[in-house]
Amino acid sequence: MTTAIDVYESLKLKLGEKETRELIEYIEKSTDIDTLKKEIISELMKVMATKEELFATTDELKKEINKIWNELYKLREEITKQGADLRNEKGVFDHAYRRCLHPCCEPRFCPSR
Repeated sequence: MTTAIDVYESLKLKLGEKETRELIEYIEKSTDIDTLKKEIISELMKVMATKEELFATTDELKKEINKIWNELYKLREEITKQGADLRNEKGVFDHAYRRCLHPCCEPRFCPSR
């Protein structure tokens, strides 16, 4: 069971001591509990609406990021394919033997590696 002291300490941590005292004074001065309930509910509704907007925005961002990653992956595949086609056209790389056919003096200095 939560006590009033627990609520006060929790509010003091979240809001600060001054704001907590102001809130308590406001509640004590307010004689109409129904008005206070309505205000609290309206504030909670605003928070929930903001939270849902954030979730919707997050979902939209995730979808956009996934689209971008898919496009990047397709571009990478295309570039890899074009590079392989280019090597095959020039005959620089022999895929059967996996060795360089570039006419250079030293294999480790070969520009096609």
